[in-house]
Amino acid sequence: MVGTSGAGKSTLFDLLLGFLTPESGEILLDGQTLHSNDLAVVSQRPVLFTGTIRQNLTVTGARSDTELETACAASGILDEILSFSRGFDTEVTEAGLSLSGGQRQRLALARALLARRPVLLVDEPTSALDAVRAAEVIHTLHRVAADRIVLMISHRPESLLDVESVLHLDNDHVDRIVP
Repeated sequence: MVGTSGAGKSTLFDLLLGFLTPESGEILLDGQTLHSNDLAVVSQRPVLFTGTIRQNLTVTGARSDTELETACAASGILDEILSFSRGFDTEVTEAGLSLSGGQRQRLALARALLARRPVLLVDEPTSALDAVRAAEVIHTLHRVAADRIVLMISHRPESLLDVESVLHLDNDHVDRIVP
């Protein structure tokens, strides 16, 4: 999803998340009202809390080490986690400030993948990543889009390469662009 600043990208996310109520119409998923538990979110500034990496990854339920490793590998953070002396039991400080911005983004993506929700909302998921890591994350999002809806806000044109369709928001309307 692309559009100039103020075009409504964040407003659309807020509507989907239920933070705002539509003035008319309704938001449906497969003919049913969209609920917050249908959504997983990766924000530009991911929310992490004091605890371990494992605790931050399993907020939606217990997961096996294999599941954690698979999600972290897909989000490009596994090698870094395994390099920490305590691995998944490494402590995370308040707001995740003991980690870099890119590490926080990739942990948030892994957590969203583990949630297994039918809709994944991602807001600038590569903004704190170098080109190589950004490409890995975009590849993962393309793969994930095969079995769930992925809505991504991006200002990086390379993030939208090979995307099936792009929504262009322009103040009062949405255009679907098929690259």
